[in-house]
Amino acid sequence: PTLKETRFMAYDAIAHGASAIMYWGTAYIEKDSQLWRDLLTVVRELRALEPALVAPPRAPPRVDADESFGSMDGKGPVMMVRRVEEDYVLVAVNEQVHGLTFEVSALPRRLRGRTLYRLGSEETHTVTPGGTFRDGIRALDVHVYATSRRFEPAGAG
Repeated sequence: PTLKETRFMAYDAIAHGASAIMYWGTAYIEKDSQLWRDLLTVVRELRALEPALVAPPRAPPRVDADESFGSMDGKGPVMMVRRVEEDYVLVAVNEQVHGLTFEVSALPRRLRGRTLYRLGSEETHTVTPGGTFRDGIRALDVHVYATSRRFEPAGAG
């Protein structure tokens, strides 16, 4: 699998309740191969998010996709929310085979007016006073948002 596919599979499993990710057969992967580097990239990202991933789940927000040629049912990305001290981490996993734009609502009150950093990018979103934000996501992709960049792997961002 590619880096994008490996990352998607890991986050999709976590979003659906996996408490661990195990990569079987790593002893047979050449340590200078692209697959090995891609696995390490995903594992480093998950390790940096560990405090959030092991935090108790919070009520998921409401997620509504905009109507498009590919999705008329309004199904947006699968979302999970975790709180670590005063910070929040949100993970959006788009299981659709097409990109979409979406609105997240019914977020925790403590997020209102706060900036969400999309980790691994320069993108930011400000949660409205009503507890919403909008974004777009590509097919079979993952966005990780956090109120702090402390959840990015060392050397990222």
